[in-house]
Amino acid sequence: MEAETLFGKMAALCSRREYSVRQIESKLCAMLAAQGGENPDEIVSGVLQRLQREGFLDNRRFAEAYVNDKLRFNSWGKRRIVQGLRYEHNIPDDIVRDALAERYDPFYKEVAKRLYNAKLKSLQRGKRELSPYELKAKLAAYMAARGFDSFESEEY
Repeated sequence: MEAETLFGKMAALCSRREYSVRQIESKLCAMLAAQGGENPDEIVSGVLQRLQREGFLDNRRFAEAYVNDKLRFNSWGKRRIVQGLRYEHNIPDDIVRDALAERYDPFYKEVAKRLYNAKLKSLQRGKRELSPYELKAKLAAYMAARGFDSFESEEY
């Protein structure tokens, strides 16, 4: 598959929603592997550079959308969002910090409080009564699994 065709497909894909550079790179590599073309690294880097140059692909924009979506729709905490951006999408630390600072604070405490109270109610409705220690441990484990710091969960 030639570079111009790949660019057109990836530009159409990127115009529908935000993607990280890593996601598009893996899609390009998969397409080229299926075709068995020559010099896949050169083609991939050329298409990625052109997508970025023409504004179809931007890690900063992706990070902001990711933070917004994971907080609002998945109710993830800061730690889980950071982990996803750094390790799944290979977003640089400065972009992660900027995206969190810009999008995270206004909605964060509200989400944490809602999750904490919902889990507290479900634990209190359980079949057996939990000691205060067990209740606190289960709540802390739940909030940590969602990506919230332990000290943050004690505020609710």
